[in-house]
Amino acid sequence: MSLSGVLGQRDINICVIMVVGFYAPHLPFVTEEKRYRKYLSRFADEQLSDSKPNPVYQDYVMACTQERVAKCKAAYCGEVEILDSYIGRLYDVFRKNRQDYLSKAA
Repeated sequence: MSLSGVLGQRDINICVIMVVGFYAPHLPFVTEEKRYRKYLSRFADEQLSDSKPNPVYQDYVMACTQERVAKCKAAYCGEVEILDSYIGRLYDVFRKNRQDYLSKAA
């Protein structure tokens, strides 16, 4: 989306930047139970790849089972969903209050 699409046509010469850091998703992949269950069913029937991994990761791949991979992916997706909701909340607050931010920046 363009800056004019976010701010509207009103004075797009004012630039607002928000820098926000998030530490997610990350190991260990842990998420809320409801999100975990939601995504676990999506990966339950997925087969492991037959491709050869990078030798650096060989020890990890040997320890992986289809069930472990599905659980890891489910927890990862749950974390991504949570992160996405945080970003959405920030965006919603900015959109709701953008005129206040812009008038203070001017």
